[in-house]
Amino acid sequence: MNSFFETAKIRLSELYQQSIDFISASYSDVGQYFSIASPMGQLLQVVLNLGRTILYYVEDSITELNILTASRDNSVKGIVTLTGHNPSRATSARGTLKLIYNGEKLDMYGNTLVIPNYTKLLNSKNNLNYVITLPSEDARIELNSQTASIDVNIVQGTIEYQQATGNAEALQSFNFQAKKGTSIDNYFISIFVDGKKWKIVESILDMGLDEESVIVKTGAIGGVDVFFGNGYNGKIPHLGATILIEYLLTDGELGNIIGMDSDIFSNWKFKSTGYSLASEEVDLNKYLKVSVKNDIIFGTYEEPLYLTRLIAPHMSRSFTLANQNNYIYFLKKLNLFTIVDAIPGFATFEDQYAIDKYNQSKTTYENLNKEYRYYSSTIGVNSQKSIDKKVELDRAQKLIF
Repeated sequence: MNSFFETAKIRLSELYQQSIDFISASYSDVGQYFSIASPMGQLLQVVLNLGRTILYYVEDSITELNILTASRDNSVKGIVTLTGHNPSRATSARGTLKLIYNGEKLDMYGNTLVIPNYTKLLNSKNNLNYVITLPSEDARIELNSQTASIDVNIVQGTIEYQQATGNAEALQSFNFQAKKGTSIDNYFISIFVDGKKWKIVESILDMGLDEESVIVKTGAIGGVDVFFGNGYNGKIPHLGATILIEYLLTDGELGNIIGMDSDIFSNWKFKSTGYSLASEEVDLNKYLKVSVKNDIIFGTYEEPLYLTRLIAPHMSRSFTLANQNNYIYFLKKLNLFTIVDAIPGFATFEDQYAIDKYNQSKTTYENLNKEYRYYSSTIGVNSQKSIDKKVELDRAQKLIF
């Protein structure tokens, strides 16, 4: 049977009208009246809507596969991961606090206060939580004078944990989601397998044979993705292994504290308790006052989509700072600078001016050298012209070297 569609009319509305005309003619041939309420009319409406839906999904898939036209976060993040780019998550504000003994009468064994790692504080100015990070399990301060104090590093946010179980398969992967509206810090993250901390690397090629290492990437659907090795590159967690992830939930830029309010003691309140040498709980607010020694800064929000689209093409899989694009990509990824430009050596105005002067002097020297050799070979080196030209040549040589 010949097609009833005209090849010159390929728009959806034209195809639909041709279908209506064909069915109407077919009904007329048997002496029946056709309308949309007819069985064939209803079937045609169903086919029409299915076709429109198919075209919508085809158009949507084509749109979301292009980094410049994709509108959904997970589409953009999924595309850029193919280039090796790992979109940056929010970064916690970091700084240093000084904990000072306030002179309160002591009522504890040894007059020594033990401050555990990950002690929590609340800043009443911005109503955000902060965490003390120590290089050991605790820090101790002897409260033996009014000048007793200790400096501690802090990060803004709340530490949380999630757990998964190993299945002994190669290339195990897990996605850990944070609470809705929160962001996992880009750097403060650790992976423990059966209580032992594993090293975080950038790529499976960075994993050694049966090495206890793991890859952590920003998840395309949120949270973080954790990937383990295959035995040849990275160790495989055994069946039933306890996989624990420790991360920091951060508020990004909101956690920055700079300026006059940073040194007000009343702005800080401990939410965790300390201990005495006898392991008795001690209210830290009773004995310590807090001041900011170094501004709490470098807090940033997660990488915006426009920045992801901009820097992903500059991604280098070599993970080296080898060319202009590498430097631009690395600095923009920090999300700390408004304008980033990398100028290669001898590309600044001053460098270019110096190169031009050098080339000019070199050309002058070469021309004088030709003239001097000509006079030397024709009228002799002791002639006045040769002597004068030799003086000019020496002067030009000093400008170059």
